[in-house]
Amino acid sequence: IPFFKKHKVRQIDYLFISHNDYDHCGASEELIKNYKVNQVINYHFSKIEIGDLIIQDLNQYSFLWSDDNNKSQVLYVNFKNKDFLLMGDASVEIEKRIIDDYPSLNVDYLKVGHHGSSTSTCEEFISTYLPKVAIISVGKNNIYHHPSDKVIRILNKYQVKIYRTDEMG
Repeated sequence: IPFFKKHKVRQIDYLFISHNDYDHCGASEELIKNYKVNQVINYHFSKIEIGDLIIQDLNQYSFLWSDDNNKSQVLYVNFKNKDFLLMGDASVEIEKRIIDDYPSLNVDYLKVGHHGSSTSTCEEFISTYLPKVAIISVGKNNIYHHPSDKVIRILNKYQVKIYRTDEMG
């Protein structure tokens, strides 16, 4: 909200909520209270087209899991000829299903799954898609000690440039 206020954002056209964990949906009430939010998307879908922007939800397996993390939307977005894959908190099991369904997906930017936890971002996933950049959304000095050293090693092995919110804001 401070970022939006600083940049004079007054309206949110689409608010995507990956799943029901508080760290993924907790600010939605405040956003809706402070901004005009035209559409909240907190469900699974196949494809949404917004002008030239195409957003696909690659996690069509949420019905198989009781764990909210594996019910995360996994958003694949092409924007200005760049491909973004936003993993929510999806685990290695979801990653492997996505590899099976989309083996030749182009990924320029990867929002690393589950804050860099060792439950996500397996080597097979990274070696299949070879993202150029990985973004790890993680709190500074978090109690879970995310991101995992294992995930960082895998990303480094494949020379993926890493950006972390705990270090860079």
